[in-house]
Amino acid sequence: MLSKVTYEVLPSTYLLTGIGSISMLEPYYGVIAGFILYSIGALIWVMRSNYRRKDEHRKPTRTHFVWPEWLYEFTPFILIAGAAWLLQAIPETGTMVAATAIVLYALHKLYQRYQHRQHEWQEISIYAPTRRSSNRKIDQ
Repeated sequence: MLSKVTYEVLPSTYLLTGIGSISMLEPYYGVIAGFILYSIGALIWVMRSNYRRKDEHRKPTRTHFVWPEWLYEFTPFILIAGAAWLLQAIPETGTMVAATAIVLYALHKLYQRYQHRQHEWQEISIYAPTRRSSNRKIDQ
């Protein structure tokens, strides 16, 4: 059995090791191994996020264009992997700036999802008495 610390750090370790392999290794088999390791880390991250979510999972109300759920869930990870591959393929200053912007956007999206999934929805009834309305005296 894994300790709690190891269990919690494992997906991040997979992600960081995979990104390091993608962006720094020259041979193609190192890059492929990095993509595999990164994909496993992203999959574990998404599975844990969905399991731990406290809000109610709702289907989108839009009908004209709806992303597949797996694409929505993996978009930040796809962006980060694409930025790492871009750095490995074209090591120039402009590419580094673009890759940094892409990574920051993807990290922002991950943070937003984390914040949203920690939120618990509370149903408020207009008919239920509140503390303020139940303490009022009715003047006749």
